[in-house]
Amino acid sequence: MEFGRTFANSVNATDKFMTTVPEHWSMAEAATILSTYSTVHYGLIKKANLKKAESILIHSAAGGVGQAAINVCKHYKCNIYATVGTEEKKQFLINKYNIPENKIFNSRDILFKNQIIKATEGKGVDVVLNSLTGEKLSAGFDCLAISGRFVEIGKYDMIQNKQLGMYGFVGDIEFIGVAVDAVMMNDHGYFQEFSKWLHKNSMNRCVNPLDYTCFLAKDADKAFKYMTSGKHIGKIVIKLRDEEKERKSFMKIKSVLNRVVTVKTYFNPNKVYIITGGLGGFGLELIPWMQYSGARKFVVTSRS
Repeated sequence: MEFGRTFANSVNATDKFMTTVPEHWSMAEAATILSTYSTVHYGLIKKANLKKAESILIHSAAGGVGQAAINVCKHYKCNIYATVGTEEKKQFLINKYNIPENKIFNSRDILFKNQIIKATEGKGVDVVLNSLTGEKLSAGFDCLAISGRFVEIGKYDMIQNKQLGMYGFVGDIEFIGVAVDAVMMNDHGYFQEFSKWLHKNSMNRCVNPLDYTCFLAKDADKAFKYMTSGKHIGKIVIKLRDEEKERKSFMKIKSVLNRVVTVKTYFNPNKVYIITGGLGGFGLELIPWMQYSGARKFVVTSRS
């Protein structure tokens, strides 16, 4: 397992960022582990100091990080509340993780705020693991109990420099922003700490492979379309080749499959790029990236 390159079929890796795959995991299962459990380990255990039997609200709980958090929190015997976006995902949490139906709420609106307060008899939860944005982020913030910790793993509101009311901090609460990619790049010792924790807990179901949907490499475009639909549960894995029946050292693997790839996205500065709905959140992120990659002329349309 190697951290740092997002999409690649070969990497130049240093041993500081490598660890072995447990024998009882397939390579596809191992692919569901690294980004999800490192986020949970750093956010909940290292920074929020999660304790046994605490209460926690896990947003988008059927996703990769959400499922990883459920596994870790079950190991800690926490009282778990969750939000999901569809009825299918709700049933998945009930069937897969035995989370009671009355502890699963809708992530598409802010009604979960009052439901959490009612379910906890007005106390709120000790920890919120948040990936929601806007008013739903603020609603989750209001769900915290005295001395609670709000663990923010989404970056949208932080990048947009959104404001958050200060009154909640009167209750001795903490706001913890988590950016594991920055931690990995700046604190090389953290990966070793995480990998030791991972291997220590790989047999006790604290760290358990997640549900995933697998696509062949030739169908990578379909994988991305499926991901943007918001219907997937757990992780999406792209399979480059069949797994070897006999485990080999990475030093003995001579080559990988050849693929036709685009090394770098480039936009012609002399062409005009039309972006429909470009004043929304996606457009405001897309335009600076395109400009960085060479684009200079834009036509942006909106509804008003």
